[in-house]
Amino acid sequence: MALLPEWLVRNALNSGGLVSLLPGYTFAQQGIYAVYPDAQHVPAKVRTFIDFMRARVN
Repeated sequence: MALLPEWLVRNALNSGGLVSLLPGYTFAQQGIYAVYPDAQHVPAKVRTFIDFMRARVN
């Protein structure tokens, strides 16, 4: 069993490769986390991506 987003498994569900076990059940909202090595300086590309995602998700 796994809790996966519908968009990720849509093709497998449609083809019968996967079966939804609890189709009527709504799960609690899940968080999104940025995981990166502990460092004094976060690279600009990483900081830009985190800021972009934070603006879109919040």
